[in-house]
Amino acid sequence: MPTFYRVVKSDPPTEEDFRSHKARGIPLRRDTPELRRSWEGVSVYDTEEKAREAIARFPRIGQFIAEVRIAEGGPVTFEQTTDDPHHYDLWGEPGDMLTAVIRVLPF
Repeated sequence: MPTFYRVVKSDPPTEEDFRSHKARGIPLRRDTPELRRSWEGVSVYDTEEKAREAIARFPRIGQFIAEVRIAEGGPVTFEQTTDDPHHYDLWGEPGDMLTAVIRVLPF
Protein backbone atom coordinates (compact mmCIF):
# COMPACT_ATOMS: atom_id res chain seq x y z
CA MET A 1 0.00 0.00 0.00
CA PRO A 2 1.41 3.40 -0.92
CA THR A 3 2.22 5.72 1.98
CA PHE A 4 1.94 9.49 1.75
CA TYR A 5 2.59 12.40 4.10
CA ARG A 6 0.04 15.19 4.52
CA VAL A 7 0.78 18.41 6.40
CA VAL A 8 -2.09 18.96 8.87
CA LYS A 9 -2.94 21.58 11.47
CA SER A 10 -3.89 19.36 14.38
CA ASP A 11 -3.12 16.13 16.19
CA PRO A 12 -5.34 14.26 15.84
CA PRO A 13 -6.19 15.54 12.36
CA THR A 14 -9.76 16.29 11.36
CA GLU A 15 -11.70 15.96 8.12
CA GLU A 16 -10.98 19.67 7.55
CA ASP A 17 -7.29 18.74 7.20
CA PHE A 18 -8.26 16.56 4.22
CA ARG A 19 -10.44 19.01 2.28
CA SER A 20 -9.24 20.27 -1.09
CA HIS A 21 -8.75 23.94 -1.88
CA LYS A 22 -11.90 23.68 -3.99
CA ALA A 23 -13.92 22.31 -1.05
CA ARG A 24 -12.55 25.06 1.20
CA GLY A 25 -13.61 27.75 -1.27
CA ILE A 26 -10.03 28.84 -2.02
CA PRO A 27 -10.02 30.31 -5.53
CA LEU A 28 -8.05 28.67 -8.31
CA ARG A 29 -5.33 31.18 -9.23
CA ARG A 30 -4.72 30.09 -12.80
CA ASP A 31 -7.10 27.81 -14.66
CA THR A 32 -5.37 25.07 -16.60
CA PRO A 33 -6.53 21.43 -16.71
CA GLU A 34 -3.51 20.32 -14.65
CA LEU A 35 -3.90 23.02 -11.99
CA ARG A 36 -7.67 22.47 -11.79
CA ARG A 37 -7.18 18.74 -11.18
CA SER A 38 -4.66 19.42 -8.40
CA TRP A 39 -6.93 22.14 -6.91
CA GLU A 40 -9.69 19.53 -6.63
CA GLY A 41 -7.35 17.10 -4.81
CA VAL A 42 -5.48 17.02 -1.51
CA SER A 43 -1.75 17.66 -1.66
CA VAL A 44 0.60 15.03 -0.20
CA TYR A 45 4.24 13.99 -0.48
CA ASP A 46 5.82 10.57 -0.88
CA THR A 47 8.39 11.18 1.88
CA GLU A 48 8.26 12.61 5.38
CA GLU A 49 11.30 14.74 4.50
CA LYS A 50 9.44 16.49 1.67
CA ALA A 51 6.48 17.22 3.96
CA ARG A 52 8.91 18.72 6.49
CA GLU A 53 10.41 20.89 3.74
CA ALA A 54 6.91 22.14 2.88
CA ILE A 55 6.28 23.12 6.53
CA ALA A 56 9.65 24.89 6.69
CA ARG A 57 8.75 26.92 3.56
CA PHE A 58 5.11 27.55 4.48
CA PRO A 59 4.59 27.20 8.27
CA ARG A 60 0.97 28.41 8.03
CA ILE A 61 -0.09 25.15 6.36
CA GLY A 62 0.35 23.18 9.60
CA GLN A 63 2.78 21.89 12.19
CA PHE A 64 2.01 18.16 12.04
CA ILE A 65 2.48 15.44 9.45
CA ALA A 66 -0.14 12.74 8.99
CA GLU A 67 1.21 9.50 7.59
CA VAL A 68 -1.50 8.13 5.32
CA ARG A 69 -1.59 4.62 3.86
CA ILE A 70 -3.84 4.35 0.80
CA ALA A 71 -5.24 1.00 -0.29
CA GLU A 72 -5.01 0.60 -4.05
CA GLY A 73 -8.45 0.11 -5.54
CA GLY A 74 -10.07 1.73 -2.48
CA PRO A 75 -12.24 4.84 -2.23
CA VAL A 76 -9.24 7.23 -2.28
CA THR A 77 -7.28 7.59 -5.51
CA PHE A 78 -3.91 9.20 -6.04
CA GLU A 79 -1.70 10.46 -8.81
CA GLN A 80 1.68 12.16 -9.10
CA THR A 81 1.05 15.80 -9.94
CA THR A 82 3.06 18.94 -10.67
CA ASP A 83 6.68 18.98 -11.76
CA ASP A 84 7.84 17.88 -8.29
CA PRO A 85 8.45 14.11 -8.48
CA HIS A 86 7.61 13.78 -4.76
CA HIS A 87 4.24 15.57 -4.92
CA TYR A 88 0.98 13.69 -5.30
CA ASP A 89 -2.69 14.51 -4.95
CA LEU A 90 -5.37 12.39 -3.32
CA TRP A 91 -9.02 12.40 -4.38
CA GLY A 92 -11.86 11.06 -2.32
CA GLU A 93 -13.94 11.84 0.72
CA PRO A 94 -12.15 13.55 3.62
CA GLY A 95 -13.48 10.92 6.03
CA ASP A 96 -11.96 8.11 3.97
CA MET A 97 -8.59 9.88 3.95
CA LEU A 98 -8.82 10.49 7.68
CA THR A 99 -9.41 6.79 8.37
CA ALA A 100 -6.25 6.01 6.34
CA VAL A 101 -4.04 7.96 8.80
CA ILE A 102 -1.73 5.54 10.60
CA ARG A 103 0.20 8.06 12.72
CA VAL A 104 0.81 11.75 13.24
CA LEU A 105 4.25 13.28 13.65
CA PRO A 106 5.11 16.70 15.09
CA PHE A 107 7.18 19.09 12.97
